[in-house]
Amino acid sequence: MSARHCGLITIVCVGTTVALLGACNNPFNIQNRISYSTAMRDVASDPAVIAELGWPVRQDGAVSLTKFESNGGTREDAVFSTRVIGPKGTGRVSVQSACVLDECTSQFSFTLLESVPSSHLEASTKDRSGVSLTRLDHTEEGLVATIDVPRGVGFKVYPAGSPNTYTAHDVETGQAWPGVEVDGPISDSWVPGPFTFTVRFDHHPGDPSPVHVIEGEQGFADTEHGVSFYSVPVPFPGEAAAR
Repeated sequence: MSARHCGLITIVCVGTTVALLGACNNPFNIQNRISYSTAMRDVASDPAVIAELGWPVRQDGAVSLTKFESNGGTREDAVFSTRVIGPKGTGRVSVQSACVLDECTSQFSFTLLESVPSSHLEASTKDRSGVSLTRLDHTEEGLVATIDVPRGVGFKVYPAGSPNTYTAHDVETGQAWPGVEVDGPISDSWVPGPFTFTVRFDHHPGDPSPVHVIEGEQGFADTEHGVSFYSVPVPFPGEAAAR
């Protein structure tokens, strides 16, 4: 059911997958609305979703729109669901989003649909999985992440830059800060866990952009982007945290 007026749009759909609808003779696409885009940014940066799917997380496929209401610019509300994918699997999110002007709040539930079997992962990803972020500190020299390598996992801790890179990411804007110093059992051989190492990033307390994910990447001469060997979500984006 849809009621269309030039100052008010109300669209209610039950069990329907929506790509485009017409309103006031203009094409309507929920993916162009602020209620959708801000909610999906929340989904993509959620630590629990990243833990299940890896990083980055992105929307995939059609959007099933249950409800959309707008009063012409000051408020809009949306209820929808869609599939999301990441390096480790696929899932589905059911979202409720409400916006007043440019301020939006969203709630969502996440269901894991499929995980990539560990045997299908890159060997470097599989062999070095299981690392976790145990501490995050803002210092005058930069952001320092303490990363735990558990028992039963082998890990090569290289200096920052070569052959591994370490990066802190703001997943909403795409901004990234390189790791400039690594402190730990530096070795080009496998070091068995448990142990911890720290990486200092060029992200400072006055920087307005938060950090959502700490990532390590193995670079190879014959690949363009390298292979991610860990991707750990930051528990409290933009704040020093200890767990």
